[in-house]
Amino acid sequence: MKHLIFALQDGSVQVTQPGPPRAGEPEQVWLDRVARKCCPEGANLVAVVDASDLPPREHREAWVWNGERIVVDESRIRPRRSRLAPASSESIPAPPADLDSLRNELAAHIAATFVRIEQDLNQRLASLERTILRATRAYLESVAVAHRVEAGEPVDPQAVPTLVAEIEAEGKPVTVEAIIEAADRHVRAAFTQGEHE
Repeated sequence: MKHLIFALQDGSVQVTQPGPPRAGEPEQVWLDRVARKCCPEGANLVAVVDASDLPPREHREAWVWNGERIVVDESRIRPRRSRLAPASSESIPAPPADLDSLRNELAAHIAATFVRIEQDLNQRLASLERTILRATRAYLESVAVAHRVEAGEPVDPQAVPTLVAEIEAEGKPVTVEAIIEAADRHVRAAFTQGEHE
């Protein structure tokens, strides 16, 4: 495969591998067309060579044109850092010498994470159960209040502690009217919720 060699102003080279020629295009026309299209600004086309004439790519950044061929200018070789070595001893902590200790540490961390998740879930479930229980009590007390009001019977605040606690939490005085209002609110909310389900 042919390669175009352009000598750049800083002494380095650019090597271009042209795409295939157009159908029926003579080789020289093809290479001239690619050279005009790909020539970097301020560079000169100095040669067309086969891939086998190129030096090994290990020090590609140090390739220069010596007037006859591409050679490696050792003064341009940049030191390479190993891909496996860290940039500094402080950037990556040294792994434990014992793989079993790392495995045990990871297992302990995972176990502790699951314990925290389980504790959090249990707390949330307990809170949800308390909320459902309070809502159920409030609804049952509200139904009892509604029945007593419909029957013209007196409402006993001692018989509806959940509604009383709710009214006190709102900072309102506990009166029979406040209890009836709270009961109506719960009954309406229950029926409204049932309509949406």
